[in-house]
Amino acid sequence: MFRSSGTVSEQKSKTVSMSWMGDTENEVEDWLSRSAIGKLKEFSSLIQVNKNLEDRGINFSSSYMGGKNVVWTFESCYDRVGFINNGFLWRNCFASMIEWKESWSNSTKLKWIDIYGVPLICWCKDFFKKVGGLVGETMWIEEETLNKKRLDKGRILILAPFDKTIPSEILVKAGHGAFPIRLEESSMPVSSEWLSQTLYAILVDL
Repeated sequence: MFRSSGTVSEQKSKTVSMSWMGDTENEVEDWLSRSAIGKLKEFSSLIQVNKNLEDRGINFSSSYMGGKNVVWTFESCYDRVGFINNGFLWRNCFASMIEWKESWSNSTKLKWIDIYGVPLICWCKDFFKKVGGLVGETMWIEEETLNKKRLDKGRILILAPFDKTIPSEILVKAGHGAFPIRLEESSMPVSSEWLSQTLYAILVDL
């Protein structure tokens, strides 16, 4: 049983407006017209999707674009439409695949959360997933946490709206006791290297 000692709040900030009519507008529209956006089921290697496309001689590029989203760009609109319509190419990794639209935007952010004071009776994958679920969606649990290499703190990666903050403390009732655990947003950024290793690493069981 969980009880948070603080509520998730929204940070208020002043918004500044601007407009953009750049010289590169046509170039931007060209590559976006050949692009599709996929929503990941979870963070895992995309090597099988890459292999499916490469085996068919399709040229493409893919880039992580925030949240659970990856943009796929092809040499032609024809290739993009074929990719979207043939779900067997991507459904093992993605929940959905759509063509890019001007109205599309991402309003979520990945955050590493450090969790201190976890009682050993609670130390398991499901516990850390539930903690992350209190403030967002748990996307990843650090390997050292899963393997119990470090028991002084756990670390999880969550997906949450930009303006969400996390409670500093959660009271966990387990067994015959109640344990306060502390949550801190890690200063460690979600690096390009980590994303590359996670999304584009070759799976050993392929």
